Amino acid sequence: MKLIDLNYHASNEYTTPQQVISDHWPSLGYIGVLKNRFDITVIKHINYEGEVVQDDIVYRFFRSLNRFWHIPFRTHRYIRMQKPQVIIIQGFVFPLQLIFLRLSVGHHCAICLQHHGERPFKGLKGMIQQFADRFVTAYSFASKEMANDWISAGIISSIDKCFEVMGVSTSFGKEGKLLAVSKTGMKDGTCFLWVGRLNENKDPVTVLKAFEKYLALNPNAVLYMIYQDNDLEMEVKNLIKKNSTLENGVRLVGKIPHADLISWFSAADFFVSGSHREGSGYALIEAMACGCIPVVTNIPSFVKITDGGNCGLLYEAGNPDSLLNALVKSQQLDLPSEVNKVLNQFKLNLSFEAYAGQVQSMVESLLPNK
Repeated sequence: MKLIDLNYHASNEYTTPQQVISDHWPSLGYIGVLKNRFDITVIKHINYEGEVVQDDIVYRFFRSLNRFWHIPFRTHRYIRMQKPQVIIIQGFVFPLQLIFLRLSVGHHCAICLQHHGERPFKGLKGMIQQFADRFVTAYSFASKEMANDWISAGIISSIDKCFEVMGVSTSFGKEGKLLAVSKTGMKDGTCFLWVGRLNENKDPVTVLKAFEKYLALNPNAVLYMIYQDNDLEMEVKNLIKKNSTLENGVRLVGKIPHADLISWFSAADFFVSGSHREGSGYALIEAMACGCIPVVTNIPSFVKITDGGNCGLLYEAGNPDSLLNALVKSQQLDLPSEVNKVLNQFKLNLSFEAYAGQVQSMVESLLPNK
């Protein structure tokens, strides 16, 4: 069976195939599992033209434009020549391109859209998304509950077209605790780790408000914050500077190389997030791959990732008191047992093998006779 993984977004900052393959591996790693079951070609748009075969996987690159109205006809001609049975499009924001793709490949090919946190368009673009639904065979979300906004907006016609596919995973794995602590310099005590942008959606202010109260109950706790986006950096720094409790209990690490996160996740006891919405939750998945116990918001993707809160603790987004209760409950957990539970959840439901299984299950249900 011929399967094409297609990304319309033009990542023009990339000029070599190896760069984009490496950086996009979280969404591509499932292919390494399925390459012996399907004939798979990955198509990406970067500042490079040509074909590369790496680890027995074919990657085809085209130059393109990031414009809503731009149709990459050369890409579509190439896809038509491949005669695929299934096309997985990464992202929900290319309805016009999807319509032209369907006209190019015909109706004997399943076209599936993988959600990556996008929201429905409004106005004319929303109408085009709604029209494009008739050309889509299936949609995949980290959690089916996330389809509700698209159904309510009248863009997705039926929940029956929706599948649960996580959409990303990681090659991270747990590092030895002593080694990880020596690399990161984490202090003794209960260590919490924040990894994410400092913006309103990630909501670091709610996390800090709750952690201040928690430090009164557990003064040996420390919150380490790794971040690169600085929308709320000054607000966060001022909040900490004006509060001696937070000054003693919070460490602003800032930006670090991505590969170093393995040591930070492995050294920390808990991963904490304040997100109000996520397409999946890449940092959370990375944390769990390293055995870091989640204390995260009860948004649909996090509920799915944590097995309904069976792994770690969930709290209401934007509610410091709810987070405080979760932090207090974290003291009652049997940490070795909880770490094993987290690692098992990752292996069974969040790994590349699990991601590949979800894709295969969706494809087989769409093309039962193939």
